[in-house]
Amino acid sequence: MIKLLEGQAIIQRPERILKATLLVAFICLFNLSGVSWGATYEVGPGQPYPTIGSVPPLGGGDVVKIHSGTYNEVKKWTDSGTDEKNPITLRGVVDPGKSRPIIDAAGQNVTGKSGTPRAAWEIQGNFYVIENLEFKNARNGNNGAGIRVLFANTTTVRNCKITYCDMGMMSSSNDKLLVENSEVAFNGTSRFNGYSHNFYLGGGNTTVQFCYIHDALYGQNFKTRGHYTNLLYNYIADSNEGEVGPVDATETAVPNSNMAMIGNLVISKPDRTGNTTKFIDFGQDSGGSHNGTLYLINNTLIAGSPKIGFLSASATDSFIVAVNNIFYGSNTIVQAGFESRVSGNDNWIPQSATIPPGFDSASTIRGSDPGFVDALLRDYYLTSTSPCRNQGSNSTRYVDGGGFAHSVVPDFEYVRHVNNAPRLSDGLLDIGAFEDGNPLPNQPPFVSAGPDQTVPVATGANLSGAFRDDGLPDPRVTVAWSITSGPGTVTFGDPNATDTRANFSRKGTYVLRLTADDSALSDFDEVTIVVTR
Repeated sequence: MIKLLEGQAIIQRPERILKATLLVAFICLFNLSGVSWGATYEVGPGQPYPTIGSVPPLGGGDVVKIHSGTYNEVKKWTDSGTDEKNPITLRGVVDPGKSRPIIDAAGQNVTGKSGTPRAAWEIQGNFYVIENLEFKNARNGNNGAGIRVLFANTTTVRNCKITYCDMGMMSSSNDKLLVENSEVAFNGTSRFNGYSHNFYLGGGNTTVQFCYIHDALYGQNFKTRGHYTNLLYNYIADSNEGEVGPVDATETAVPNSNMAMIGNLVISKPDRTGNTTKFIDFGQDSGGSHNGTLYLINNTLIAGSPKIGFLSASATDSFIVAVNNIFYGSNTIVQAGFESRVSGNDNWIPQSATIPPGFDSASTIRGSDPGFVDALLRDYYLTSTSPCRNQGSNSTRYVDGGGFAHSVVPDFEYVRHVNNAPRLSDGLLDIGAFEDGNPLPNQPPFVSAGPDQTVPVATGANLSGAFRDDGLPDPRVTVAWSITSGPGTVTFGDPNATDTRANFSRKGTYVLRLTADDSALSDFDEVTIVVTR
């Protein structure tokens, strides 16, 4: 600091005055924009901060850039951002030639005891953005999560992947949670069979959109006890217990504990070993109140087994309104005992199904085929001759958690995988999650690995796979068989042919994967082979 003697004159040069004036003006303008200065922390090998744990306390506007690599550490984040314009951002950075950063919790303490998190990452501060990261292997025996949001408001999770944890993503005592363009899959534990889910949420308001949620191993794909949920334009498939379960808690006892499901593709697999009938259960599973309505609008709902009952409203104060949906694969549209709480119009149902008493019979379309491009390969886009084309109602609405009504026409479609595209709008709405004629970018091939089998070890298995591609960017597609899990080795007759033989070194249960690659995008399907003596 420069001290001035008493009576000393202060002389300032004109150019310094101009610079100082401009600096003050800039600072004032920046502050008026609501955006604050924040620090950036580079994390990873060769970076200033080698580990995530070495990052200092954070504040609003700070950005933590986590570079490619595997980080075998877990973290409880307790600092808070300032507001929605000045959050704390935790961002994965994909370095050239490398993959998305991985937070691997294998072997780490995620019990929640003695100050440890109960997840790979536990968020206990407000205003966070988490993006472009992968989380896996958080296990404590029942509820180790990939990400847990606890006592935290305004959290965004974007472009992340969560796999092989006891629970995928959990939240409670929180509000304003947004999860988008993320994959949550293969979570669950046999030690908590039936109760470990890909999503298990609570709290206030949640929006999950453009996500790929699949293969919950021992529970449901999406379960919530929160007050209000938007489930928008997602691909939800192949759980072992149920696909969507908004049920009861203290938060659901208040009015308008609603849910809006718009533009989702929901698929159950044919061979569940858990609950064989549950699909969407809006209500309760612990005897509590669920004071609200599920608004089911423009979804494509596919039952993998005729045992499935698509809809149940299992609380006395819970209701379902279904408009513009396709119900395919089962004749049980509403499970017995809940018919009086379910209403709807302009839906497609199988010809062999009975129209639920709450459905408007005049606008319900019945038929043997809704006109999918290829149901066996799970291509549920509509053909140009589909009876669902131009048959939807444009007069639909839902009520949010605050009691405010919204008119809605779906404006997006899910694009495989974890992507989205604008939905074609010509004033004539199709029934279901997809609009015929919508121009789409290149998509990965549709793949089927064939039906599950039980075979003797001496004979092996004849594998019968299939794929279909859109011809982009190159009409040539390569395929490859591989082993995902099993007690021994597998020998493929030709691993690069859709139809081939597989021989097994020993008995047990094997999961084999068929991958198809169009040179830009790839997808896979898996088949379970039980090998006996």
